[in-house]
Amino acid sequence: MLSNQPKTLRLVSLLALLGLALAYPETAQSQGKDITLQDHFYQRTLPEACQPESSQGNCNFIRFTYQTLLRAPNPNLPARVNKKVYELLADSREASSREDLVERAEFFIEMKKSPEFIHSNGWDDSHQATIRQKGQVLSLHYSAGGYTGGAHPYSVSQHFHYDLVSGRTLSLDDFFKPGYKPKLLAIAEKNFRKTHGIKPNESYSQHGFDFPKNGTFTLSEFYAFESEGIYFDYDRYEIGPYVTPSGSFLVKYSDMAHLLKEDNLLGVPTHNQGRQGPADQFDCRFTFSGSLAKKTITMCFYPDKNDGRVHGHYYYGDASGGLLQFEGTATPQNDGSYLQRLEERNAQGNTTGFFIGKLKSGLMQGTWSSTDGSRSYPYRLTLQR
Repeated sequence: MLSNQPKTLRLVSLLALLGLALAYPETAQSQGKDITLQDHFYQRTLPEACQPESSQGNCNFIRFTYQTLLRAPNPNLPARVNKKVYELLADSREASSREDLVERAEFFIEMKKSPEFIHSNGWDDSHQATIRQKGQVLSLHYSAGGYTGGAHPYSVSQHFHYDLVSGRTLSLDDFFKPGYKPKLLAIAEKNFRKTHGIKPNESYSQHGFDFPKNGTFTLSEFYAFESEGIYFDYDRYEIGPYVTPSGSFLVKYSDMAHLLKEDNLLGVPTHNQGRQGPADQFDCRFTFSGSLAKKTITMCFYPDKNDGRVHGHYYYGDASGGLLQFEGTATPQNDGSYLQRLEERNAQGNTTGFFIGKLKSGLMQGTWSSTDGSRSYPYRLTLQR
């Protein structure tokens, strides 16, 4: 009977006979600058008709939400990336297609039906795989989490990166200059301590972290390239017990720009590219230049959400002394001006000063003062673009 049906109908009929419901048709596609992606969704539930989001813990389910690569500059890359997607989702090096996800889902359902687990409810097993592009880099991000028995839920995340043109797998060595590792490690450790509120004289164990190399800080092997910087991602249990907060943290590109290769595949600017200033190298919504304490400075305001919060960086002269970050508020006034209060931070993330002043008609002026109030200087800057 099935043999007389169209191939697609035969497949759907067969899946129906097996009780494998196909949720959400796979028709959504998304276009990137150099890539085309296909969106997919597959889910099994027990009981079969239950709704995971509205069952108050009585619905057991396994879910796969993922993307595959249809087009890339390197014609061989889609097959490689898609193979990796299915290997991760199915937790098998032999996996290569959606059928492997169906098999894994069936195993989940049958295990849940077994006498050992039949009376426990609220099992969920969710898997996601997304694909993104930054510059010439294609990134595959995998994450999974849920509860399938035991004392605690589980979570895991992994990241993989490819050169869109050559198709080769990338590592941090491909983005940084030779000899970068100890310098990046030092910058990353300062950011880690700042993110998790760990003082320089405190040990990681005091805050529940347990790095595997005798408590010495180490970078995770998995990382994601975000718009502002590199997000280092530690798995649960990797650097501490379950009760330890996630150790993941961000290192901004501006903090490590001097370590990046000038021709890095991310397209992230470095402090040494050309003769242009850093305000030209970053995504500056507005750029101001002028003086602070009789010294020339340039300020770059990053794109914001128009919610009164602003952030960016500034530098003295030609920026040879590096960048200082700032963030704060710009409050509109009835006369069309904005009252500004900006908090300045150094490379270690410590607050080192405040800008208090007014912006009106492209003129920004006021007083900079140190955090302890011992020093204060006037500043005056005009809008350049």
